[in-house]
Amino acid sequence: MIAPVRSAGTTLGVLALSTVERPLQPDDLAMVSEVAHRLALALGNVEAYLDERRRGEVLQLSLLPTIPAVDGLEVAVRYLAATDGSKVGGDWYDVIPIGDGQVDLVIGDVVGHDMQAAVEMSQARNALRAFACADGATPAATLTGLDHMSNRLGMELATAVVARVDLEADTLTWSNAGHTPPLLVTDGHVTVLDDYLGAMLGIGTPSDRRQRTVPFPPGSTLVFYTDGAIEDPELSLDEGLARLTEAVRTSAEDGTEAICDAVVASTLDDGLDRRDDIAILVVSRVAER
Repeated sequence: MIAPVRSAGTTLGVLALSTVERPLQPDDLAMVSEVAHRLALALGNVEAYLDERRRGEVLQLSLLPTIPAVDGLEVAVRYLAATDGSKVGGDWYDVIPIGDGQVDLVIGDVVGHDMQAAVEMSQARNALRAFACADGATPAATLTGLDHMSNRLGMELATAVVARVDLEADTLTWSNAGHTPPLLVTDGHVTVLDDYLGAMLGIGTPSDRRQRTVPFPPGSTLVFYTDGAIEDPELSLDEGLARLTEAVRTSAEDGTEAICDAVVASTLDDGLDRRDDIAILVVSRVAER
């Protein structure tokens, strides 16, 4: 007895049943048809879920920026969606040439990993670009402007780091709004830039954004990441950060792409599903071409 498995007008397959102990009877047809119908519903739901994830992935990739080529910098990025949900979320990265040998590097994370978080991420990213390109803008001033906008418009909470590389002065100036601290690699040594950690964006009260400047000569590397890279139910955040730091240290001499690969691999060591999105931005200071 063969029954078609159909969903939304599409034949997904056929259900074929046979017996060896008794002949099939006409009354069995109703049972077989009902089983085929239920199977079609289940397969249709799976296909709809996978289609939603595919659409979400396309949307997420369209919201992330195209990274420009900048003389003096080697850049690599990764984005990995959480393994549950619709493959959209609030994590983002950006590279913004300011002019006069200055480039802003950005990593951010809007609370949540759903369509709403993706929409607000896009708004925050575009607004941050505008603030960063304003005359006289600094990393701290850029975050302050985004903070005021978030408070006034009632946007979701978010974290972000804005770091400005001055290619002529060989310096790095950064400001942090509640985000996981970047890692600075110099001469094989990894430093956690956890100075001046400010409050999250959009908490509703003014925040005094501060910034710090350190040397960033050729050979230095900066690693940005979102909290999904260090969160693990089996580890504390400090242990997760230590695991990430070790992955960066052991791959630092192999280039930005290798560092990204090592960071991704370190998050998958336990074989568990990703509970949160992960964005990674790795930038190395190299001699200008």
